[in-house]
Amino acid sequence: MKPICLLACLAVCLLPIVAAEAAPAVPDKAKVVFADDFDNGQARAWRGGNVLTRGPADTKGALAATPGRLILSRDVTFKSSAQTFLTFRYYAENCYALCAQFANRTRGDNFKTFIRPIRRGQWTTATFNITADIQGCGNHTAGIRAGDQLAGLVVWPAERLGAAKFIIDDVAIYHMGPEALARRADNDLAQAVKDHA
Repeated sequence: MKPICLLACLAVCLLPIVAAEAAPAVPDKAKVVFADDFDNGQARAWRGGNVLTRGPADTKGALAATPGRLILSRDVTFKSSAQTFLTFRYYAENCYALCAQFANRTRGDNFKTFIRPIRRGQWTTATFNITADIQGCGNHTAGIRAGDQLAGLVVWPAERLGAAKFIIDDVAIYHMGPEALARRADNDLAQAVKDHA
């Protein structure tokens, strides 16, 4: 890995990680580009794992990474927008960081980001603003731009010890337009008022 890439990856900021029992909700009015929940017991072209019919905390249908390798990938191709998000639930043991990566076909580089530290031993939701959070390696450190052609979703625990376990579920990639962003802001404000009441 090039030093520039490592520094860019270490400097990335992410949205907060929120503990969740249920599947991450795609915001109202968002346009879903890709979604997979493994509830039918099939991995649908995912590589590097096996579908569990019963996962941690009695989860129905989740994708467990192959022990030792722990890399999950799937071919998915889409154009990024000004606000494109990736969200998924994960369960990890003996893992201390997660990485998500896409290949940017427009600029010919891999773009990745890290979550560090991560929650372990419980289902947790990770959400990335692909356009803002994911940075390039090599010559493209400016980030992903609206209209870039992205492909090849890859997720893995970047730091792990011993017998690590990595499971994902409820994966979604979606675009947030102005109406969806306004709706989310209204919902966030209503929740903040409720939390402080």
